Amino acid sequence: MEIIENSSFKTDLQPYRSLDPRTKLLILVLINIIIFFHTGFYTETACVILICAVMLYHKRYLSCVKIITLYAALWSLIMVSIRFQNIMVAMLSIIFILVRKIFPVMIFGTLLISSTRVGEMISALQQIRIPKNIIIPLTVTIRFFPTIREEFSCILDAMKIRKIRVSFKNIVFHPLLLMEHILVPMMLRLSSVAEELSAAVATRGIDSSKPRTSYYQLEFGTADVVFILLFFTLMLLTLKGGVEVLL
Repeated sequence: MEIIENSSFKTDLQPYRSLDPRTKLLILVLINIIIFFHTGFYTETACVILICAVMLYHKRYLSCVKIITLYAALWSLIMVSIRFQNIMVAMLSIIFILVRKIFPVMIFGTLLISSTRVGEMISALQQIRIPKNIIIPLTVTIRFFPTIREEFSCILDAMKIRKIRVSFKNIVFHPLLLMEHILVPMMLRLSSVAEELSAAVATRGIDSSKPRTSYYQLEFGTADVVFILLFFTLMLLTLKGGVEVLL
């Protein structure tokens, strides 16, 4: 008998290490509180270090290196740009600061989406009695972002077949035409994908009035408690003036 191996099926069944979805949602809220208060270099850096620790726990070693590199590059660009007495450079420095502010939220949100299965998120939200009017849009959104990346990759491949390159020359001299080739098919595809995802979620019976069982058995572990305490402590320090008060 010939056995056909399905690599994606095997990977999905393999055990993996991840925080509880409720823990990740709570940490995301705490990060928003930490970042959008008036914080300094040490507080933001401490927040990024804790996020890197969470990524290391999820065995995202390469992502952790990329995050540290990008964060250091952002701070370097900000420190260089604020030394120039120029309007254009000042505008760029403001953009860099805004990007730096939302950077921790973006990277942890990406981790939340990539490391959480839709079934796990639904089970977690049901256990804490979240209304279905919130569960359905949230689960569709979690599945929507990876689909956007897949569709964007397909559009770029189709553009290469038609010899339409996303090059520096086209970005500078033909920006509107390039945007048309990307945005028009993207908008058409996303509208249909949103309907497909909504139908898939409804097919699984999430909008049923009867109690819904789940394949995933979620529970808090030691790592969940440790990371919640670390981020909660950092939030308290932020509300009192940041990590700078300890230095």
